[in-house]
Amino acid sequence: MVLSCTECPPSRPSRRRPPRWATVARTVAAAVGVPAEQLREALDEALKTEKDRKR
Repeated sequence: MVLSCTECPPSRPSRRRPPRWATVARTVAAAVGVPAEQLREALDEALKTEKDRKR
């Protein structure tokens, strides 16, 4: 039984940073002309709905 490949280098965690949702919401809100708070609430609800759907 082989547990791991001895020829491949070990994988490393990604160094990519997750999106900053507050910054994203402000930028999009300015682009579409709605209050940032309203857009942030909609974004939070959409993310929660998507997370619940995957369960």
